[in-house]
Amino acid sequence: MNLMRSFSASAVLCGVMLTGTPAASAEDQSAVAGQTGSEPDSDSPSAGVDEIVVTAERRSQNLQDVPMSIQAFSAESLAKSGTGSNMDLQTQTPGLVMTENSGFGQIYIRGIGSDVIGAGVDNAVAVYIDGVYQSRPAGSTLAFSDVERVEVLKGPQGTLYGRNATGGAINIISKRPSETFEGDIQAETGSYRKGLLRGTVSGPLGASVAARVSFLVNKSDGYTRNILLNTRGNDRNERAFRAALEINPSDALQITLNARHYDSDTSPMLKSLNTLFNVAYTAFNATQISDPFTVQQNVQSGVAAKQTGADATVKYEIGKVFLSSVTAVRKEKLNIKNTDTDATEIDALNVGGGNSPERSNFFSQDFTAGSNSDGPIEWTALASYMHQTTDYNFAIAVPVARVRTLAVGTLTTDAFGVGGQASYTLASGLSLTAGVRYSKESKENIETNAVNGTVTKAQNAKETWSAWTPRFVAKYSVTDNTMLYASYSKGFKSGGYNTLSIGEAWQPERVTNSEVGFKSTLLDGRLHLSADAFISKYDNLQLQFTNRTPAGALVAVTTNAAKATSKGIEANADARPTENLLLTVGVQLLRGRFDNYVSTNPLNPAPGAVDQKGNPLLRAPNLTLNFAMQYTWPAAIGANDVTFRFDGYHRSRIYYTAFADPIASEKLNFVGNVQLSFAPSGDQGLYGAVFVRNITDKVYHTDILASSSAGYVGYVAPPRTFGVQLGYRF
Repeated sequence: MNLMRSFSASAVLCGVMLTGTPAASAEDQSAVAGQTGSEPDSDSPSAGVDEIVVTAERRSQNLQDVPMSIQAFSAESLAKSGTGSNMDLQTQTPGLVMTENSGFGQIYIRGIGSDVIGAGVDNAVAVYIDGVYQSRPAGSTLAFSDVERVEVLKGPQGTLYGRNATGGAINIISKRPSETFEGDIQAETGSYRKGLLRGTVSGPLGASVAARVSFLVNKSDGYTRNILLNTRGNDRNERAFRAALEINPSDALQITLNARHYDSDTSPMLKSLNTLFNVAYTAFNATQISDPFTVQQNVQSGVAAKQTGADATVKYEIGKVFLSSVTAVRKEKLNIKNTDTDATEIDALNVGGGNSPERSNFFSQDFTAGSNSDGPIEWTALASYMHQTTDYNFAIAVPVARVRTLAVGTLTTDAFGVGGQASYTLASGLSLTAGVRYSKESKENIETNAVNGTVTKAQNAKETWSAWTPRFVAKYSVTDNTMLYASYSKGFKSGGYNTLSIGEAWQPERVTNSEVGFKSTLLDGRLHLSADAFISKYDNLQLQFTNRTPAGALVAVTTNAAKATSKGIEANADARPTENLLLTVGVQLLRGRFDNYVSTNPLNPAPGAVDQKGNPLLRAPNLTLNFAMQYTWPAAIGANDVTFRFDGYHRSRIYYTAFADPIASEKLNFVGNVQLSFAPSGDQGLYGAVFVRNITDKVYHTDILASSSAGYVGYVAPPRTFGVQLGYRF
């Protein structure tokens, strides 16, 4: 594919469609934000696309002045599009692919991510909630509850966000306590006996103190059926609670305290996709069922997760300098109770063995300081520390061979980083930025492996890795409304251990990224355009795949894949053709390929170790396209506005393994959602919506796994679902 020719076509497409996207407000500047476009508040319509203040570089800036690829979604746009979690963001974000294994998210941006399973594996896309890093997989797919906005930063963020952001970052920002009394209660019901209830109460407790309390309960019976046990699978049962306190002793000092809790129980149910390599079929003649939502399994799958934590943010301004501190503690539990890995009625392969708990204790401290003026020189300094201890207990059962393996251990992580950046703007409109971060990380793994109760392996090892990750940016303001930029940066993802199968530690993943782009505001603010071209070179790219031990058990193995390249172009256009109409389109053309990766395919071991050079990177579609149309009829029903929203998403084929295996691949020609909602023109009153998700009833998967024992199995995505929502704001 000629990328430059495709880029030109994409830019023309965006310009012709004259699109517009809802995005974040500027109310809370405490975390990253941004997207080329926003919708106005319902009580103050605008003829153009609103400007947005963002802090993607940890300071307040107009989005159109930020030299990087960012997208963000306000609370209002999340509601009108029915976006309920990180999993839903991919339908509105070019280049973002979200898959889900055992109920937990795997995030990929521009073809870079990680299959996070074991305690020793980190994601390549960092997730932050109110500035606090989410270190374990349970934090990747939390339901959105009382969220002000969500932001997606694309490409390596090694200088400003540090560890484990070689693919990018997702930032979730909660709503702040309000200065006036307010509240919101909302109920939702729908297909598969879905029941959702969320509520919020917020207001002042004194002259300088405000509080906010919110909760969420979300349940559904699940859309897959196990006819052998007469149970449902892929259900949802989650609960979330947050209490926030904001204290403002003076205009210069702000203190925010958060207490949080989240827990979930689900039954992620695998479906066998091919009988050729599954021992349950080849050796025991298991029953084949063609219906993608029906299985016949002898084990009921189950996964439970729980998070409880607290964080404190302190902001202080001293003249032309700002200071910020974010301190967080968190306890997490993850228990894979059981997974019927062979996905049949044969008692062949089970992961979990009835109880496989993982328990983590997390502490982090981040400091930020910077200039707080409009002068030609701006600077930011950063320092961070993280400590985490994870105790894990992971069982795998092969009943047909009377084998049960058990991995028990403790992984301790200490991560430290310090750095900063400075910018200088010349009178000509040229701005030059230089930054660097030093990261150092240590991991210690103490583990024993046992087969049928007999210890077979033991490990007591510690590794330390470090890296310098610089960033250089040149930005030129052609006019007040058009900006060009070019950047060069490096990223670093720490090494780790195969905690489910004792082996040597794998090495850090490193990336070098070059990017050029532009942002422009046209037609008196009615049209925002942005585009960028990028190329990322990866060394020691970390991959995880499923293999079989000599005892016959399945294990997730992580290794370094030598070298890979991800390059592509992206274009977004946002517009408001009329006061009541918003349109949006985004497209990304991507070529993510292995440059050098010698490995043996566990489903085709005969050729031995073969160089997979030229094979696509995992979850790296050549094309993603998202588009939306939103139209509002002001005061259509009394004082209530009525809004119709349509979202469409197209994704070309992605591969779930490094071996370009067509069975372990899938493409989405089209997935669409529609929603019709009403809301009061002001801030208070009754509101509601009716919606349809996956309107074409497309059958596809949220993940596909391939192993030498179970063959190809996958998690089926939800079919077409319907729902109705009703709420009241006061």
